[in-house]
Amino acid sequence: MYNEEELKREILAHYTEYLPGRYSNLTLDYREVPKVNGKQEAFTLNDHEDQTRPAPTGYLWQFMDMYRAYRGDFDKFMKWMTEFFTDALEGTMPFFQDIDKVMIKENVVMTLVNTKRNEHILKYAPTRKLMDLSILYRIIVFDENDEIDTTVISNEIAELMNLNEEQLYEAAVANTQTLLPPVMEPMNEDGDFYVITNRTFANGAAAVLYENLLSDLADMMESDIFLIPSSIHEMIAIPAATCGFDALRSMIRDANENVVPEREVLSDNLYYYSRSEGKLSIAVREKCS
Repeated sequence: MYNEEELKREILAHYTEYLPGRYSNLTLDYREVPKVNGKQEAFTLNDHEDQTRPAPTGYLWQFMDMYRAYRGDFDKFMKWMTEFFTDALEGTMPFFQDIDKVMIKENVVMTLVNTKRNEHILKYAPTRKLMDLSILYRIIVFDENDEIDTTVISNEIAELMNLNEEQLYEAAVANTQTLLPPVMEPMNEDGDFYVITNRTFANGAAAVLYENLLSDLADMMESDIFLIPSSIHEMIAIPAATCGFDALRSMIRDANENVVPEREVLSDNLYYYSRSEGKLSIAVREKCS
């Protein structure tokens, strides 16, 4: 199965073989679109002789998702991609088929991303907002070596599965904690600072949403909890009694600017879990009093 760079290369090398004759004068151009949370790689089908003609655009992440959904069948994917562009030119919607719907539903998991930093993806995918974050749904598959491959569930895939966002959320809640069980590792000898992630240590920040995880941790600490979003891969939990609100906020922002890779930044905010209310929220200075 191709990785993103290989798929990009193969698309550009073979797209003319799939375009209908009536579009043989069109050119598929690759470009990088600057975004807050990194660059967005895009393909645009252009008519360089007629600039008034529509120029449909598709993104590499979308194409990678569909290529994976077709289980690496490049020919089927290219036929879909061609239909994607030609239908856009002709004002119709693409038709999807031959996707393993049962496999997808059983392997839906949830991940957490920053909403503003990922608008370029979230606009094409079913999501659920949570504070300044969004739950983004992925398909996860483990191979024989227990290595994983994941694919964002786009609106197209969700439509093909006949699943709305609520149904995706229910499936993800049921699946994620089982497929990606939590890992909590103490960071100090006292055992009151914990790293929270999942067993793959990838996209593990969503583990804080697992049922009873924060409530059990708060009971063990006998305290409310502050959560530091160190990246999309993990959060750090500390007792709220140790709070230095301004110092923690400053530390988070400094790390995001200077240490955490831009594509892995989760948030500049500090989060607060109330033991009595069982509620997670963005921390405010008043909680430190």
